Amino acid sequence: MQAVGKKILLQNRSVARKVNKPLLINKHNQQLVATEPISGDLVGLPIDVLYRIFDYLDAQTILLSLQYVCRRLRDVSEKYDRYALDFENISMVQMWHVCRLVRPESVLSLNLSDGPSTPQGIEFFLSLINIRKFTRLRSLSVHQSADDIFHTILKYVHGCRSVESFSIHFRRASLFGRPDSPDDDYHGPSLTLLASAIAKSNLKTFKTNLPKYQIDCLLWPMNLTLQHLTIGNCTQKQYYMILQRSPRLRTLTLNFIFINRKKTLLFHISHPLSSLALLEQKSSITALKQILSWTPSLVTLKIIGTQSFDTFLLESTQLETFLHNNFNLLSRFHIFIRCSIDEQPFAVDALMASFQTPFWTEDKRWFFTCEPRLPDNCLFYSASMRTMAHPYTLYIGGNSRSNFDEINSNAEMMNTVGKLHFEPTKMQYFNSREKNITGQSFYPNVTILHLKFHDNWPSDGIEFVSSLIDMSRVTALELYYDRKLDSISDSIVHVGKLFKQAVNVSALVVFRYKCLYDRFKWEKLCSVIPHHVKHLSISASDPEDMKTILDHLKHLWSIRFQWPTGIISEDKGTCSREIINDLKMKKQNFKYLHDDFELQIWLSNA
Repeated sequence: MQAVGKKILLQNRSVARKVNKPLLINKHNQQLVATEPISGDLVGLPIDVLYRIFDYLDAQTILLSLQYVCRRLRDVSEKYDRYALDFENISMVQMWHVCRLVRPESVLSLNLSDGPSTPQGIEFFLSLINIRKFTRLRSLSVHQSADDIFHTILKYVHGCRSVESFSIHFRRASLFGRPDSPDDDYHGPSLTLLASAIAKSNLKTFKTNLPKYQIDCLLWPMNLTLQHLTIGNCTQKQYYMILQRSPRLRTLTLNFIFINRKKTLLFHISHPLSSLALLEQKSSITALKQILSWTPSLVTLKIIGTQSFDTFLLESTQLETFLHNNFNLLSRFHIFIRCSIDEQPFAVDALMASFQTPFWTEDKRWFFTCEPRLPDNCLFYSASMRTMAHPYTLYIGGNSRSNFDEINSNAEMMNTVGKLHFEPTKMQYFNSREKNITGQSFYPNVTILHLKFHDNWPSDGIEFVSSLIDMSRVTALELYYDRKLDSISDSIVHVGKLFKQAVNVSALVVFRYKCLYDRFKWEKLCSVIPHHVKHLSISASDPEDMKTILDHLKHLWSIRFQWPTGIISEDKGTCSREIINDLKMKKQNFKYLHDDFELQIWLSNA
């Protein structure tokens, strides 16, 4: 969010009478930033208009800020009955206040999380309010909950007829103290209880990350009312059974479908599914032909995956015929394939020639780009895949090929990039022409900036990054270091300068890949982290360093200590216990989770 104009500090009931730009909300600092003319007539608007305005605000802004402006807005906030509570990235203090002020029957959407920003957040929520009081809830999302909490939530879903959308994300089982635990094991409730809750509810949307070996345990009921389904992955047979037992299903999203090429299925079905998304497909598109033929009514098909370049080149010549003959209604085809390259040079022009026929460029108007990522891979993607949600890596070197006028489409594609991966240390390879083009056609809507360092920060790094993106829009900054600690120390000055422009960053990641025991001045790093950063994820392995960070950054809502590679499990456990005991001795109010990967702490800082 770009903070332009005069701020309206609603907690202090200080309201600007006239400013020059539109009204925006800073969700983390609970401040309104005005950027269009506002007058005292705001509170005199009809209640229906105020309700529509409230629909675009989060519950914290309404309950903790707006209602304190005047009696009129307080009365409106108390009568408002379309609250959406999102407790995934919230401070402990704010959650306490929201739960104390909100009327449960006025809430339509609830998002609960035990994630990195709010470990044990669901347990804390249930201690503040009775979930059975949410009698009008339509959407419920539960992320990474502990086993003993699920029973309460599933009993609520089982008995609440108003819930139409239910999302349940299982936390991957901790390897801490359980070295024999399989990598794809998940914590969770009795799956029989989950199946019962699904079968006896009015759900239209269900999302889960359960893997294929647990899908069967759900015992999918016949004539399921689901219209939208998201699961982790499944086998061909499970995919067939889902279609067979879900006649009303319209959209289906999976990570991947496991294809057993040694086993031919004799099943056949014609299902009216309109949208299918495969987000991590590892098999070739050719291997998917049978299961894709079961859904001839597809309007949208999305495939993200990996293949060898030679395999994709071969099947690209068949793709047009397959889509043309089997999917008359298909109007949106999104694809993103990372191709591994075995030999150089590879036939980029031959690949793109398959997508330059009238079927692609005139009938469907689907446009694609092949972008070499030397030395051993390339990216093939549709223009639609450079979206706000999909990360884009800015690559220096290599010439991309497209089946459309790339110059005219360049600005539009850049505008859709929301997450940008970039290596500032490679800026030296830019020639003056590239710098000029990039300075004019930068990425204006990037909200997540991922910077990876292999060497020292270039002298003109800040200026270049500033010309590349609008830093005032960035809300999450990720700094990844694959080098020595003294080099990290050298870059802190540049990070500080970056924060002077990135005034709306609320989440910061600082990670180094290798475990290095050299002393590092953490105080210097802490000194450049501004107060608007509320969530910190950082790699550290020494208890004293971790205490230093906690002592210096008392404005944080959450902190996530990630263990660098090379730390043994015993040291991780010892380190976690020392930090937890230190916080208890200081009588700090906090929640935490720790495992073989990280220590997550949710702090009670306001």
